[in-house]
Amino acid sequence: MRHATFRQLRIFEAAARHLNFSRAAEELFLTQPGVSATIRQLESMTGLKFFEQIGKRLHLTAAGSMFLGEARGIIERIGAAEEAVARFKGAHGGVLRIAAISAGNFFLPRLAARFQEQHPGVQLVLRVQQQDQLLRLLQDNQADIAIMGRPPAQPEFVGTPFAPHPYGFIVHPQHALAKRKDVPLDALRGENLITRQRGSDNRRIWDELMERRPVPLPVGAEMTSNEMLKEMTAAGLGVGFVSLHAVSSDLSQGTVVLPDIIGFPVMRRWYLVQHRDKPASALGREFENFIRNEGALYVNTLIRNAAAKKRVRQAVKARSTRQ
Repeated sequence: MRHATFRQLRIFEAAARHLNFSRAAEELFLTQPGVSATIRQLESMTGLKFFEQIGKRLHLTAAGSMFLGEARGIIERIGAAEEAVARFKGAHGGVLRIAAISAGNFFLPRLAARFQEQHPGVQLVLRVQQQDQLLRLLQDNQADIAIMGRPPAQPEFVGTPFAPHPYGFIVHPQHALAKRKDVPLDALRGENLITRQRGSDNRRIWDELMERRPVPLPVGAEMTSNEMLKEMTAAGLGVGFVSLHAVSSDLSQGTVVLPDIIGFPVMRRWYLVQHRDKPASALGREFENFIRNEGALYVNTLIRNAAAKKRVRQAVKARSTRQ
């Protein structure tokens, strides 16, 4: 095991935590074949089998469970050492671990690259998770900062809003709703409505909206990723409800369009979340300032389609008036 790398241990830990190589790959911005290859390398080094397939589910072997405990211990110790080094380097070097909900995947890598251009000695570690898992990463000191679509209710976390976050409907350009104006929400009752799966921020917002209606609109399909939701909608298989930041490029390219549904898009906020009891490093404070300034400006320019941009501006204005 003397040749195992920190990167390999991090990939193994993510795969063991999810018991799903595809989800581990999504979290770490890798490919599923890349994760599989890393696991095979570790198993070859040790001569042990860490995972086994039973039916359709992946399980840890006894050796995998043992190795997971040791890997987490190493990751935690290296993380503590990196934090100590970062305190000496201040904002000019060190490692910052950032996690975000999946909609943040559509702007976080670009923002991270821009931040690193300004701080060339800094290493950023990025992850994508559902909101509940983000809070667990903060709680377990596996992430320094999280970017999510709602402030956490738990008192041990503090959330700071930094940009508007619009949610709305998308349809195929040739859909019957694409050209209509002032469409009432009930006009969608006969449509195949596509949302994200339960537990996602997308689905929570949808459920909150439906709780206010006497007769909720039924969900026709649940997708495990924004990409799948976009592909279903672009293929003309239904009406998608999604973060408009997650479909900004699709709106610009015209593969999907924003129908004129009364009351939509609904406006939420992007939040920068940290653990209240963990002192922010100089690097963390620098990134927080960056997100509040340049990050907010960048996120606000994501919607490039003229019609979509107009409706988002109207939703922002309406929310500001209510407040």
